[in-house]
Amino acid sequence: AEAMAAYPEVGRFVFQRGRGAFAAGDLSQAVAYFEQAYQMGHVRAGQVLGRMYYLGAGIDRNREKAVELYRKAAERGDAYALHSLGMAQIRGEGTAQDQKAGLEKLLQSVEAGHTFSYNAIGGFYLRGEHVGENVDRAVYYYNRSASRDDIYGYLNMGTLYRDGKGVPQDFEAALGWFRKAHDGGHPAAGTAIGLMYFNGQGVEKSETEATRWFRESAQRGDPWGAFNTAF
Repeated sequence: AEAMAAYPEVGRFVFQRGRGAFAAGDLSQAVAYFEQAYQMGHVRAGQVLGRMYYLGAGIDRNREKAVELYRKAAERGDAYALHSLGMAQIRGEGTAQDQKAGLEKLLQSVEAGHTFSYNAIGGFYLRGEHVGENVDRAVYYYNRSASRDDIYGYLNMGTLYRDGKGVPQDFEAALGWFRKAHDGGHPAAGTAIGLMYFNGQGVEKSETEATRWFRESAQRGDPWGAFNTAF
């Protein structure tokens, strides 16, 4: 807020103020700041504003408007917008479904180093969705994400080692990846660790310890953590 007052012409400060409002749970105020920053030419504000329209967060849901904002930001090279636009095209949400064009956008995002796209494409290869199943490619993309210290890449690598997909099954390695994800703030990592304790995978089976981890994920908003805690 002080920076906005001192440099009223800088859209980035307005954008950051929007992030602060979002974190505080004031979604309508966040939308107002993002809209202001977008009008000032801040590219990322367009992508985030599109995300708000996509989710209906603090504003009426309008996925067509979201895609329009994604597209404009993507045309200016924003990696987040390329990812969001690509996912919308793949799913046919707010725009005509075009899996080929969507994957091309994700690959452009990957070239820019955006970890969301690493994880998304890795998941597609792992499950054989939108592309032919190729577990080795999934390992490659998840590794790329983890190498950039992305907590979602950590969780995905842990899942591969836990299940022995594309890598030798190694519960100790899996637990290590899950703990890194949890330490970094991943909401679902505690659930993954809890399941290892619940099933006795690489650790001594303990429903008490499992419940403790489930509860931590539940407190971070993970629905499976909440379900498993109750169960």
